[in-house]
Order: sequence, then structure tokens, then C-alpha cells
Amino acid sequence: MLLGSILLVGWAMGPEHQGVFSRVKAEIEFVAAVVLIGLPQATFYYLSTGRLSFRRAGRLTAVLAVLTFLLAVFYRSLFSSGSMLFLVMFAAAAAVFVVHSQMRVMLLAFAPTSAFNSATAVPQLVVFALTVFAVASGTMTELQIAVIVTIAYLAGCTYARSVAGNSAGVPCMPDDTPTAVGWSEVVRFSLSGGGVALLGGLATLSAVRFIESTQGTISLGHFTMALTLVQVLAMPVTFAAPLLFKLRMSGVSRPMRLHDCGALAVLAFASMWSLSLVLTPFLDPHVHRAYGALIDLQLPILIAATAELTLKFASPAALAAAQPYLLIPPELGRLVMLALGVGSGHAATLHGALFIWAIAAALAAATLLLLLQITDRGAT
Repeated sequence: MLLGSILLVGWAMGPEHQGVFSRVKAEIEFVAAVVLIGLPQATFYYLSTGRLSFRRAGRLTAVLAVLTFLLAVFYRSLFSSGSMLFLVMFAAAAAVFVVHSQMRVMLLAFAPTSAFNSATAVPQLVVFALTVFAVASGTMTELQIAVIVTIAYLAGCTYARSVAGNSAGVPCMPDDTPTAVGWSEVVRFSLSGGGVALLGGLATLSAVRFIESTQGTISLGHFTMALTLVQVLAMPVTFAAPLLFKLRMSGVSRPMRLHDCGALAVLAFASMWSLSLVLTPFLDPHVHRAYGALIDLQLPILIAATAELTLKFASPAALAAAQPYLLIPPELGRLVMLALGVGSGHAATLHGALFIWAIAAALAAATLLLLLQITDRGAT
């Protein structure tokens, strides 16, 4: 529904407003990634293995919320635009986003899968409902976006807390148990996995800032809408990734094999079919004038979507094997490719920028598959 909100803003208000919406969203997610540094994955891993208590995880979440608020204030203060009220709401949005991310994985560790899915869906639904209201009012400012995100994820946290309070499965392992994991071990695990979200967020935010500063807000809207369409196509695997992680942790799912690429080929074909359906509304004559450039950019969108599907499908294998560091080289490769594209001048146009983004995503996916095969052969 968050992606649906972006599509709604683009449909009703055009690429300029949609570009600002997407940029603020990317900024919130980047600040959160800097603080989380993979802690949700580490929290779930050690909760699932019985080495982290629910109480300690809750204390960690509270500390992260405070750090996120302070970092968000610092980040936004680097930019002259925006009022003090926006600064506070932006920081609040990032903080509740972090709390919700932690509470989701805590639910995944001990609550039914349906509770995890509901906790994931609640903020998405609230964002969409509030976006509909904002679009109807005819305005979409940075402050409104921050308020919408804050309210939505606060609702998600409230729901997750209510589920946790009513569940009999909340782990009550004493903090001083001999098998309790040390914070240093949690940090080592999270730093490896967290580099992925941090580098991915940095790549997205850097690209968004680059497009906005060199090509203007309309191109920003086109570029971020293309990224949104990629995320829409990858959405089924995005929501399934935590469950795949859980299955691999429980030993139900076997290790990633080379012939699993056949399944990825099927997903790629499905994404191609979905792409035509997603882009159909933009063929309307009224909307074509605003997003007409996307009609000629279906190939890079498809390439990027297929690559993201591959990354999200394969990543749980590395996490479940306690090898989150395998996810770092693909994201570093993505950043290097983007930097080379910008340095070569090929990203000076929207068409070039999107093709470079797609090639960088494909490089990241190929690198991860190769690393998984190498480690799998080494283990056998």
C-alpha cells in the first residue's frame, strides 16, 4: 500500500509531487538503515535460537528509537529547507519506522505468521488512507508526508504491541542465562547484514539526489516512479523474504542451489507479464503527458525488477547460514557501477540513468548467486 500511495500521488498530482513523496520516503528509510544496521535480522536470529530475551530486545529497540530521532534531526539540519515542525516530524517518522521494524521481527520470532503479516499491513493501509485524504485536499508537502508516515507506523507499532501483550508465546528467557548472546556478537552479526540495507539505501538516496539536482523535479518523479514500479513487481518476494528466512532457520527450506535459478526465471517471466499490467494506466492520454517517458523504459524496469526478485529470493539463504557478510559485495558492486555510470556521463539523461540502475542491480544479483554457489560447494 505504501507503493500504492506513491502510484496514487503520481496519478492524481503528477511527477513533481510524487517525486517529493518518494524522496522523503527514501530519506526516512536511509536514516533508519543507518541506525538499524541489520539489527532486525540479528534480533530475529538470536530470538529464534533462544539466545536473546524478549525483554532485552525491547530495551534495544527503545535505544534505537532515541538514536534514530537524534540522527534524523542532524540529517535534516544539513538542509536549509523545511520548518522546525517538519524537522521534528521527520525525526519522529524515522524513529517509529525503526521501532516498527524491530517489533515486526519480534512478532515473527514467536507469534503466528498471520500476526506478522497484519503488523506489516497496518501501516501500509494507514499510509494509503491518509494519502487519499491528502490528495483529495489538493496538497502534498514534505510536512504532510512526514506526518502521514509517523501516524501510519505508530499505528503499526500499537497493533504489534497489542498482539505481543495478548500472546502466550512471548519468550521470557532470563537475561543472565548462560546461553544469552553478548551485545558484541549481536553487533557483529548486524553490521554484516546491516551493510546491505545501508548500502542499498545510500545507492537509492544518492541516485534520487543526483537526478533531482541535475535533471529537475519532473525527471525525479519519472525516475522514482520507475523505481516504484520495480518495487511493485518485486512486492510478492519482498513480503515473503522474512518468511523464507524463518523457513531456512527452521530447516524446512533446503539450501540455495544453482537450479533454483529456474524458479527465478519463472519469476522474471511473471514480472514481465505484470509489467504490462502495471504500466497500462499510464497509457491513458491524460497521464501519458506526465509519465510518457516510462512507456519507452520498460526494458530497464524489467531488468531491475528481475534482479531485485533474485536478490530478495536468495538473501535469506545467506542470513539463515549466519553468513550475512555475503550480502555486502553485491551492494558494493552496485554502488561502484552507479558511480562509474555517473562518472562516465551516461547518467546525464533519464534513459541512461535508468539503464545504469538496472545494470547495477543485475550485477548485484549475479554476484550474490555466485557467492552462494561458492560457499555451498565449500561446505560440501
